[in-house]
Amino acid sequence: SVDSNAPGIYQIIYTKTDANGNAAEPVVRTIEVVDGDAPVITLLGDANITHEAGAEYVDAGATWHDSVDGNGTADANGTVDHLVPGAYQITYSYTDSSGNAAQEVVRTINVVDTTPPVITLIGDANLTHSASTEYFDAGATWTDVVDGNGTADANGSVDSNAPGIYQIIYTKTDANGNAAEPVVRTIEVVDGDAPVI
Repeated sequence: SVDSNAPGIYQIIYTKTDANGNAAEPVVRTIEVVDGDAPVITLLGDANITHEAGAEYVDAGATWHDSVDGNGTADANGTVDHLVPGAYQITYSYTDSSGNAAQEVVRTINVVDTTPPVITLIGDANLTHSASTEYFDAGATWTDVVDGNGTADANGSVDSNAPGIYQIIYTKTDANGNAAEPVVRTIEVVDGDAPVI
């Protein structure tokens, strides 16, 4: 018999004995079953993916199917740095038990940074300050999923000798051009000291 699903060498032997008991010389046919078909790889998910930086990337993978070996999970080669914007590739491959290599399949992952930094005030957003004493601003900080953190840019000034309402606006634009929502501190300079005669 020949198992057409199992590569190997098989033999079929033909015999005959006539009515008078004379046996013919057996004749042998040799059949070599070979696996010449390569597996086929199928991606799970899209071939091109846009991924937001900061969130860890989890790949969907790929599967292979082979006429002899069955099916399974393809080998994945490549990494994605979810904190560094750029284009990454994962290549899927598989070689069956007969040495037939599947055509490689590639997934491209574009890591992008579209998330702006977040600014946090140090201290209160609204302050009352006594005139004639120097004003020292507490500042603000920023955090960003890609750039990390630091001190926000401060725009504005306070004249502590002139009663009135002043504003300091804190801003930050990250390395990929995403501007944070500005944060404002309002300082009211008041003159609460009576003159001395």
